[in-house]
Amino acid sequence: MDAQIDIAVVGGGIIGLMAAAAVARRGKQVVVLEQHFPGTQEGSSAEHVRMWRTLYTEISHSQLAYRAGDLYATIESETSRKILHHHGLLNFGIETDYTPEGTLLTPVETMRTLNRPVRLLSRRDIEREYPFKNLPADYVGIYHADNAVIDVRSAFIAALQLCNKYHVRVLPRHRVRRLDNGDDGVGIVTDQTSLKANKVILAAGAYTNQILKPSFGIELDFLLWDMCFAYYKLDGSRGNYPMWFQFDQARNGHSNLFYGFPDVPFGRPGFVRVAVDWASHTFTDVDDRIYAPPRLDLEIVREFVLERLAGVDSAPVDAGRALMAHLPDNLSVLDYLPSTCQNNRNIVVCAAGWAFKFAPLFGDICARLALGLPVSDDISEFSISRPSVLRFGPVDDTVGGQQSRALKPVQDD
Repeated sequence: MDAQIDIAVVGGGIIGLMAAAAVARRGKQVVVLEQHFPGTQEGSSAEHVRMWRTLYTEISHSQLAYRAGDLYATIESETSRKILHHHGLLNFGIETDYTPEGTLLTPVETMRTLNRPVRLLSRRDIEREYPFKNLPADYVGIYHADNAVIDVRSAFIAALQLCNKYHVRVLPRHRVRRLDNGDDGVGIVTDQTSLKANKVILAAGAYTNQILKPSFGIELDFLLWDMCFAYYKLDGSRGNYPMWFQFDQARNGHSNLFYGFPDVPFGRPGFVRVAVDWASHTFTDVDDRIYAPPRLDLEIVREFVLERLAGVDSAPVDAGRALMAHLPDNLSVLDYLPSTCQNNRNIVVCAAGWAFKFAPLFGDICARLALGLPVSDDISEFSISRPSVLRFGPVDDTVGGQQSRALKPVQDD
């Protein structure tokens, strides 16, 4: 790679691949650098299913989700691959303080404002229509039919189809060690090679700080979760479950927020996937992750399955974990480098949050930012310079043998 390329995308997860395709379809030369391989189980996209949901407390998030849903539909048409499977979403439980999923009842007003119908259910309605059992008397539910299970594998295949169609070069086993951001572009040091790009889209998920810190002396204030999940066998005595989320107050020192997916053919047929929205193992350095699902997390879910789910065996099967990166305000970063970094607009950063549902939209926004094109969506809440997002420290000049240009007080380019 002697010639300078237009855009380098660091990270071959779903957002990185979507961003690469969005840049390349505009006629630019693009390379994707992935330290593992596209669709790896080492990041936040591990496993078969994710939620495309629109029941948000914040109307802006619902609007972004609907925009992303439209883009998923366009990708399905272009690639002839089914990605979104509409099973609806049932949120139920009691009103709580704000959680990683917002709150139970506030999305009702959001949906009314957007003129999207939702159905309110009593505890008796929920138990009559779905196989849940032993729900407390004060539980209520909200059902929205226009939500879907994402087929993760199909989404990755579709993204790779688009990359191939638009001649994106995808390089697995290329771990980026450092970015050297200069006036004439960005030097990229990997463990395989070095190359130069006019602009970089950094979409490395939980691994983002392994690049930001040696390059610019900054880190995102991540708390990382080894988030556990497993499958539980249906015995055929009751109907299938919807896609669902339970809200309730914490108890016994851990979260009482649980979620689940229906039996889908692209998951584990004949099983439902259930998990607690919490992790017993949290850490700040990605190298401290573990590869076995924590026993405590599985025990918490097993107790929930016994208590709440009818027609489901309580023994976990195919347990796994995903590496999730969280910021203190539970939002993503979708922005350029901060203005304290020289030539900050050479590098776009997209990281953190629960973003698979937004992937085609966030990918397109990354492309627009990198290419200097207008962005019609309001992304100010995803600013990298908002409070409690960044940690500052010294630049590690030893990685790759070149000095990075960072932390110089200049204005945005």
